[in-house]
Amino acid sequence: MSRGSVGKRPDTVACPGPIKAVEGESMRCVLTAGGQKVGLTAKIGAVKGTEVKYNVQVDQKPMQ
Repeated sequence: MSRGSVGKRPDTVACPGPIKAVEGESMRCVLTAGGQKVGLTAKIGAVKGTEVKYNVQVDQKPMQ
């Protein structure tokens, strides 16, 4: 994925299923953009009632 792709909407993001809304839970997913697939990790941060904050870290290099 090129640096020019940063800030653009991906074509798809596929995860193996739902993630539990529990602080610290994480899941590996695959982002597809412009024909390239890149791994990402979604991690649940704070949970307050029905409000859930999460962080997404996209891998630096495309998948092979």
